[in-house]
Amino acid sequence: MLVSRNERLSELWKFPGPLEDGRHYGRPLLRHMLRQVKEPGGLPVDPGAFGRISSEVAVELALKDGRVLEAFAGPLIIDGLATGGVYQFREVTGRMKALRALREREAYHRRENRRLCADMRERCRLGGLVGKSPAMQAVYEGILRAAASDAAVLVTGEPGTERQRAARTVHDLSDCRQAPFRVVECGGLNREPHVALSGLAEAVQVRTLFLDEPGRADLEAQRRLLQVLEGGAGKAGVRLIAGGRRDLAALVENGAMRRDFFYRIQTLTIHLPPLRERREDIPLLVDHFLQELGNAGDRSLVTGDVLGEMMRREWPGNVRELKQALQRFLHDRPEPGLVEGPSTTAAEPLARVLDEQRGDAYRVAMAHFEKSLFIKALERH
Repeated sequence: MLVSRNERLSELWKFPGPLEDGRHYGRPLLRHMLRQVKEPGGLPVDPGAFGRISSEVAVELALKDGRVLEAFAGPLIIDGLATGGVYQFREVTGRMKALRALREREAYHRRENRRLCADMRERCRLGGLVGKSPAMQAVYEGILRAAASDAAVLVTGEPGTERQRAARTVHDLSDCRQAPFRVVECGGLNREPHVALSGLAEAVQVRTLFLDEPGRADLEAQRRLLQVLEGGAGKAGVRLIAGGRRDLAALVENGAMRRDFFYRIQTLTIHLPPLRERREDIPLLVDHFLQELGNAGDRSLVTGDVLGEMMRREWPGNVRELKQALQRFLHDRPEPGLVEGPSTTAAEPLARVLDEQRGDAYRVAMAHFEKSLFIKALERH
């Protein structure tokens, strides 16, 4: 027998009956509840069972109208004796929808990771990154893990290793790929922090924020930046990705970076290797850049000795330097048939481009002039 109920119970179960003695509404209420539940096994079929509860139980009840109720039951103890039972109900529809969405999202990322990792050993590119070396395979795995998470990411690497491209790939593979991606140059925050940070307050309304070289921001800029991030990004659910070449942990130890700022921008880490540590990727990068520059038909110009010269170089400017050198080589290459002499190889124009790119144009010009004199003297004699 049901002896009492409250208005909220009637509202949750949409029961129109009057609040009368339990003998009058107990059975009608229970029948009404059983009609609303998709699977009535979670409710007792006998009204008398409400008074025979011996232990606490909690169940979720899916209703036919799409709502979900959480039911708690427990014995009613008076003077140490179980004299009856108490049922409590509350609606958890919103929470269950959020939980289902989270599970669906996790399942989606698991499927995506399986799909992307299935041929990882054969994968030569991911997003805008190119490379088949073991070092780049590790980068791809790190990007996939980061894309499946909302945690802050720090992308490290030397200049020219395409840190921003890696950050963009994380964004493009995440579930917020349709939202904006905003870049903030942290070095510029020192010059006009009030102006820069006021603009940043608007930037935290986007989904992914890329902080370029956070180690260049001074302590005051870090404090104000952290204030904006905690006040805006935390509420807006912004995905934070930072990229830099400096050892941020060392900056924390010597006092050049705030410890709370360091922990705010780094949870996961992706390290991009320098090009000299993955020389086997250079042929793939050359083909990629030829396509990107619209010179795919010029692959025959990158002969074996040209490629050999590229493989021997240290590339302090990394991928960016390789692309610039290839672009200048294609632009400055000699016309067919205009070879300077019998000892000239196709790699020499590339070598001149690389040396000039490093600011040693005078030495290169003198060596070239001296060589041409020797060749002409040999031809005359």
